[in-house]
Amino acid sequence: MGGNNQSRPQSRSQSTVSLQSVTQHQGFPYDLGEKIGEGNFGTVHKGKHQQTKEIVAIKKLKKVNPREAETLKKANHKNIVRLIEFHEVSEITFIVLEFCEHGSLDVYLEKIKPTTEVRKQFIKDMCAGLAYLHRIPIIHRDLKPANILVSRDGVAKIADFGQAKLVVGPDSEVNVDKIYMGTAGGTLAYMAPEVMQRHYNLQADIFSLGLLFCATLSDELKRKIGAQCTAMMVSKGDHSLTLSNLGDDFMEKLITNMLKEDYHERPKARVVYRQIMQHDGPVKQPNLSSVELVAAGIEACTGVEVLLPGEAAKLPGHPNVRKITIHDFFHFTNPAMSFNEKRETDVVDENLIDIFVKSQGGSTGVFGISSDATVSDLRKLISLNSHLPGDYLELFHRACRIEDETPIRQEGIKHGSVVHAHSVGSSQVLYEMDESLLDPGYNYNFTKLNDGNTQYFRGDHTYQRPCGWYRHALKVKGQYEDDIWLGEQRSRTDSSPNEWPVSYHGSKMRNNCIVHGSIATNEPIQGVFTTPSLDIVADKFAETFYFEGHTYQIALQNRVNPDKKNGNMVVIPGEGSEESVEYWLSSKGYLENGFSDVRPYGIIVRLVDDD
Repeated sequence: MGGNNQSRPQSRSQSTVSLQSVTQHQGFPYDLGEKIGEGNFGTVHKGKHQQTKEIVAIKKLKKVNPREAETLKKANHKNIVRLIEFHEVSEITFIVLEFCEHGSLDVYLEKIKPTTEVRKQFIKDMCAGLAYLHRIPIIHRDLKPANILVSRDGVAKIADFGQAKLVVGPDSEVNVDKIYMGTAGGTLAYMAPEVMQRHYNLQADIFSLGLLFCATLSDELKRKIGAQCTAMMVSKGDHSLTLSNLGDDFMEKLITNMLKEDYHERPKARVVYRQIMQHDGPVKQPNLSSVELVAAGIEACTGVEVLLPGEAAKLPGHPNVRKITIHDFFHFTNPAMSFNEKRETDVVDENLIDIFVKSQGGSTGVFGISSDATVSDLRKLISLNSHLPGDYLELFHRACRIEDETPIRQEGIKHGSVVHAHSVGSSQVLYEMDESLLDPGYNYNFTKLNDGNTQYFRGDHTYQRPCGWYRHALKVKGQYEDDIWLGEQRSRTDSSPNEWPVSYHGSKMRNNCIVHGSIATNEPIQGVFTTPSLDIVADKFAETFYFEGHTYQIALQNRVNPDKKNGNMVVIPGEGSEESVEYWLSSKGYLENGFSDVRPYGIIVRLVDDD
């Protein structure tokens, strides 16, 4: 805790003297000094250890849950205010904290007027601290300049966890900490829009962090974005905030993405931190053949941390490692799928919907649940049927962790949605690229090619080659009943007998994105959407990500079963100005390892720095 807090420093007041009388004869090893802060959960005093003479901050609490205190005590990071110890004295709880001499960030910025470089370092510090908290995982819920403290050596540290919440584990239903200062319900000026409806997850912190970046960079930017926030709060329209003319294109794009209204579209804390660190590091030459680039692209699409093959073995203490396969692109990004499995449910409801659940080990199942259910109801249903402990069950939808108190409808879960269930215990789930994922012998560099008027055909459909992209081949030969669907492996413009046509898929390619299609049905659309038009995928659906100083796009190159007799591929013609564009819907034949009627065989990446 710091020396400049919400209340003015006081000399030895009556309250301080009374506290001294409580602690002096109870073996309390600290001397209490002046009061330096006060909030809803207690008061903070400057203190000194009687033997070591270490200066600390001592908080007197009205109430504390020891288990929660122990949890925060484990949060050991240089950018988190350190919890040293806690004592129970005459039924009063005292928490001993690291003392930050320069006080809160807002006071420091106002008094010191630091350079741009110092401000950027504060941003790095805050990113590192939040990325660490989200790994635990803990939601802070009240990030603002007053809750960032600056140490004697100029390091920014996240403090005041009065509104923080554990996401996973026992007692995750209650607020964590009552240890640090905090306001009753977060701070309106730095609150994500979904929190206003009591609907939040880790990504609510990202919105607040984006506003915190603005406040740190300049007073002018703080005022400008503050005015937008005020307008946003009173408006029922778009809640996304935008920046312009910041003078730093990278920070402008990053903060704008952090302030997206839809929390699914905000980057994760670890991604923000990595991008910040890479941006200020040496710019490397683009290397489209890099496996590290592919891993970063998959991570951007799926929203989970992706390690390189064999990398997990170098990280002891992480038993929960899942091999990620290319079909996870569809599982994470496509909200509607076709089910053949028997549904397991005890729920009878006219609003019953089917939800596809994939476990950490790769097993799958279909569960029926009311569309009016909460995430807590879904968690109990999965726990009951899968024999996984509910207290340590993490649920993800569209790559975001979902929370118990929210209705599944509010999380965007509907008929055919895909939910990932992880039983994590006390450690983090890590994803690692499968060694059998890539087949580099079939990689192809299209970056310098331009087909002009030359027409290519695959499966008797026009084939738009991925000119300007680099293709990382997937290991698909021998993975299905035959390899005829791939066609002959030679340079050609024509089709081979019985081969399948080529299509493309972007991770943003969901049912609600297909705005040009015309389907004469009100039933939910099930399956995977692809299109033979790479231009459309690049323009609307390909994931854009930042890696080692450059911006890239990533998409999938697929083969699609053209057999329309059995309903394998539904062709949806485009409308209006995009009349020539088709979307292909492949819904039949779901297999344990993916869709048999849409088969990815390449990951394509391209550099878009100059776009």
